Amino acid sequence: MKRIIEKIVVSSLLIGVVYTVNNSNAVMAKSIPNINVSNVDDNAPVSFINAPLNDAVLSNLKSQGIIENSADSFTTADLEKLSSLEISATGLKFDKHDINIINEYMTNVKSLTMNKCSFDSDFNIPQFMNSAPDFTNGLEKVSFTECGLTDDELTNKTGEEVSAENIQSLDLQGNKIHNLDFISGYNFPVLQDVNFSHNNVTTINSSAAQKTDNFKSVEKMDFSHNNLSSIDGVQGYDFPHLQSVNFGYNKIENVDIASQNTVTFLALTELDLNNNAISNLNGIGKFKFPELDSINFSSNQLTSFEQLRSYYTNFPKLSIFKGDDNSISDFSPMTSIKKLSTISSANDQIIKIKTDFIRPSDNDYHIFRVKNPIVPVTYDLEKEAMVDGTNDLVDYTCNGPSIKSTDVGSERPDSEHPVIYDVNTNEFLFYANRDTLTNAKVSFSMAYGAISGSVNFENSWQTPTPTPTPTPTPTPTPTPTPDKDVTYLKNYGSVKVGSAVYGTKHIYLYKDFIFSKNERLVSYAKKPRVNRPMFVVTKIVKNANGRVRFVVKDVNHQAKTAGKTGYITAQNDYVKPVYYQSKQAKITVINPNGVIAYKKANLTGKVKAYKQGTVLSVKRIVKHNLTTRYVLSNGQYITANRKLVQTGKQKMVKLVQVKQNIKLYRDVNLSKRAKNKQVIKKGTKLSIKKYDYSQTNVMTKSGTKRYLVKGGYITANSKYVKTIQTK
Repeated sequence: MKRIIEKIVVSSLLIGVVYTVNNSNAVMAKSIPNINVSNVDDNAPVSFINAPLNDAVLSNLKSQGIIENSADSFTTADLEKLSSLEISATGLKFDKHDINIINEYMTNVKSLTMNKCSFDSDFNIPQFMNSAPDFTNGLEKVSFTECGLTDDELTNKTGEEVSAENIQSLDLQGNKIHNLDFISGYNFPVLQDVNFSHNNVTTINSSAAQKTDNFKSVEKMDFSHNNLSSIDGVQGYDFPHLQSVNFGYNKIENVDIASQNTVTFLALTELDLNNNAISNLNGIGKFKFPELDSINFSSNQLTSFEQLRSYYTNFPKLSIFKGDDNSISDFSPMTSIKKLSTISSANDQIIKIKTDFIRPSDNDYHIFRVKNPIVPVTYDLEKEAMVDGTNDLVDYTCNGPSIKSTDVGSERPDSEHPVIYDVNTNEFLFYANRDTLTNAKVSFSMAYGAISGSVNFENSWQTPTPTPTPTPTPTPTPTPTPDKDVTYLKNYGSVKVGSAVYGTKHIYLYKDFIFSKNERLVSYAKKPRVNRPMFVVTKIVKNANGRVRFVVKDVNHQAKTAGKTGYITAQNDYVKPVYYQSKQAKITVINPNGVIAYKKANLTGKVKAYKQGTVLSVKRIVKHNLTTRYVLSNGQYITANRKLVQTGKQKMVKLVQVKQNIKLYRDVNLSKRAKNKQVIKKGTKLSIKKYDYSQTNVMTKSGTKRYLVKGGYITANSKYVKTIQTK
């Protein structure tokens, strides 16, 4: 009876002090005695002394449907039903009475969000959390954003470690934090996601590193939008489960750390360093990221990422590279990435080339040459990776129109084409007299469609004493050198200088114009159409007897012969243009890895991938530089490369039956047995996914047809399999 009377008395006291302010929805509380809330009835009316806090709790109860929208008060039972608490208020103060209510009745709150709040001058988060241990231990997600919190308000001054045993997410973005020393006063054993973005953090090399247990479970960290000048200090932490870290929008100048030992982050898959001031990647070799999938260096000051190639073994699973908005001209390090995702990019590069030319003494116009700084790459659909490219696959434009690419000969820049690209010397040509020297902005876009930018040529006169007659940069002597009695042609039949050809029969590459056994450099086998050896014609040479040869460069990027130069026959029976020149109503995709369709003729704006065997309707054929594209009936553009597509509707084997037991292999060369050394028994019917050929990148060997089936590759030899269905 005494216990019941005590509860009635206390409840009456609480009821008696609650009143409603007429001109607002605020529920206020008068000054009350220090009440032991543990004696309050489980369904007794209750309120907070701090009016903004009381308003916020009332609003949360309504939004979660715990009380009616018309209610202006709540009970202890209502508080126990709260699962989250969102507060955006000023003038917050937590006295003993209010903290007691929070700790006693709000232990089911899992998420605490305080956004754009202000607190009284003596507010301290650790003190609050230690004063409400039951409430704190129930929290899983804590957010104090844009509250103007300082290091002092976050520093633990209680002398007792703050226990936050269940907090998995901590968001402190948009405050006034300068360093991370305060972390050492907390215990976050299961913390997974921490956000320190939009603060004033200047260093991560703090005493917090001594409290490494705080981060044992962290999977994601955000340090973006701070004032970090380096990442030195990360080596002091233990991040065994860290998967994603964002250092974007800081002032980081390099990725070096003060450590002689390699630092390993075993689980890291995503590293973001965009919008910093990084000028080189020299320190990246000190890190090992065995699981790293994505790295972002966009909007920095990089002129090279050669270190990407040098230390690729430190992050072997890298597939997404973002390097937009830098000053990179050599893209060949991207070829070191074994499997490059098509969402990778290096767009909007800005390269500045300052050149001083000797000013001519006469008034004549002269040609001035500047070396092209761009080292191109292209995307190999079969390998799903970047490979070394050629400049004929790069779209160069100046002030809008495409730059004329030619074997210069008698060509000269003019008002319509102020800049000309010499395909043989890989130089840009400017035409000027003593009074006119034009600067130029040459834009470039790779055929892959995710690499682009501009080269800003800043040309100026250098006036020597005495002023000599200007001497244009000479065109380098080509290697190899033909006979003296030769002429150079711009085209031979449908083959033009700068275009691509492939070998249709067994051919040789020779050192010289005269074809003899002693001059042979490479023997190219007769290969299946999809794997035929391909060359770019750099010159067309004709001797006094009318014999024509092609001077070529081997562009079979994955072959050992790649990059070799020499002479091949120009006979149409042995070599043909790689690209179709005329429209066909239907074409069939024959490349084992399919083809990609794009929005534009320069093959940018990926739309769709078409598999081998797909029959496509063609609307027209268009030229792009020295290549051609098919415009499909749906307006998409695809390559007109004969190695990838074939005119007409081609039959594809879809189903075969095994005539005698055969083995299943993991590779197209049938050199690696499938797991469990599987044998496919006679009579088995197999669906064919695609066909391919062995010795894909071996130019000296022909190649044998294979079928890809479920689980691996099988022979396509009619002695072992019988075709029972085609499409």
